[in-house]
Amino acid sequence: IAASSGQPVGDMMATWTRRRGFPILSVSLEPSGSGSIAGNQLLSLDQVPYHAPRTYTVGLPFTPEMYCNDWTDDIADSSWWIPVALRVAGSNAVQWHSFSNCSSNLTLVVPHNGWVLANVGRYGFYRVNYSEPLWASLTAAATQKSIINSIDLAGLLDDAYSLSLVRQLSITTFLGLTQALSGRVQPELPPWSIGLGWLQRMADVLSSAAFLGDAAGGAQWRSCLGNLRQFVTDQLTGPFIQHLEVPGQAKPGLTFDVNSQDSPELRLLRPKLLTAAGFLGHSGVMQQASQLLQQAATGQVVLAADVTKAVYSLAVGSGDETAYEAVQKIYEQSLDPTDKDHALHALARVSTAPLISRSLQYALSPAVRTQDVAKLLVDVAKQGGLGFNMTWEFIINHTDDILKKYGAGDVTYSFGRPLNKLARLFVDESLVERLKSLEQQQPGLLSPTFVEEANEARMLNADWLRLQGVDACAWLADAVATGGSSDSSTVGGNG
Repeated sequence: IAASSGQPVGDMMATWTRRRGFPILSVSLEPSGSGSIAGNQLLSLDQVPYHAPRTYTVGLPFTPEMYCNDWTDDIADSSWWIPVALRVAGSNAVQWHSFSNCSSNLTLVVPHNGWVLANVGRYGFYRVNYSEPLWASLTAAATQKSIINSIDLAGLLDDAYSLSLVRQLSITTFLGLTQALSGRVQPELPPWSIGLGWLQRMADVLSSAAFLGDAAGGAQWRSCLGNLRQFVTDQLTGPFIQHLEVPGQAKPGLTFDVNSQDSPELRLLRPKLLTAAGFLGHSGVMQQASQLLQQAATGQVVLAADVTKAVYSLAVGSGDETAYEAVQKIYEQSLDPTDKDHALHALARVSTAPLISRSLQYALSPAVRTQDVAKLLVDVAKQGGLGFNMTWEFIINHTDDILKKYGAGDVTYSFGRPLNKLARLFVDESLVERLKSLEQQQPGLLSPTFVEEANEARMLNADWLRLQGVDACAWLADAVATGGSSDSSTVGGNG
């Protein structure tokens, strides 16, 4: 490649292949010259590693005296070669720039109060952080797909949340960006998938924190979780579900109905968005799913394959015991492995204490295949909060039954290893201590590094709650108090 292109490809790639991690590209824009309406502006690009730097606790932005790669004290080995695709406000043209020093400057023609978008098309393997004015301008522009396309909006959302995790950006920037989603009333899978994924991550952590004692802020996190769900329902998923124009559908609104005119993107988006909307507070979606399951059980309708998993999960998640029993029957009797897997997944989406207990007990019953036991327990716990706490209580109290189910020689691989997915949800130090005791009493039940990973995640979650969660909760409280509301009791279209 180097011989054909005449470029030092080996040297460029060595900056990536011979060091760990990846960079954050920091982007800022300042007037240069006369500051005319469409004048020259100086673009500054700086790079630092993606992690919480050792030189400070919270940095917005990083401090100039840092090495641009503070994994190392060797200045000669301190930077990546970074290719950057740039686009400025008012133009669709993409300009390329690359640099391998800690910083680089170039002059661009940018409208007054305009913006610059970096890593256009998301070709570069790095995060992008912007100055506060640029984040504000990009957030305003993101409301229109014709200005910021779906891939670039997905990138902005992903960067904003990820940067908050390493204390390079306030979580409120991400939350502000999500408000662009509901106004872009078109099926766009990438930004909704990213945005809802991170919002669910917030909800999972807040759900677990909500069960801390009030002295540890439990009441605060419960209130915050309620505001998060109301914000998502009233200002994001609710308006979008209500107003989306669906080809071949008489009235606007996103429903579980699949028709031949659906685009591939809409078919992929529908189950993902409706499922997330339901579990983040949209009661109308839950109700429609329960009704559809009842109709399917009596032969009145046939569920489209696209939405079967979503309908099963939402119907069970609504707390409807009849729906739970119907899905349990599907798991036990279906000969279709995909349908059986969908039913098993749905049995874990329980939200009330009686149904959570029922699924946990069911996991160790003869009706559940051995290969499905850990999956069912893990999926119940993955929801955080009550399901997480009840699952661990169940595991601690039923270790003998679990060992009998798997056998001592296989339990670590078949049971302990799947539990590793739960490490990221810990917030309660006392639960980690109980697992340390469990590890000593029943060696091999958990993976060798599980308790260490759980404790590390607990500390990271505590830092997030303290450093970003408080800001997120204040922002959400204000958004709920000042924002409009949608009718979450109905779903669009035929709902």
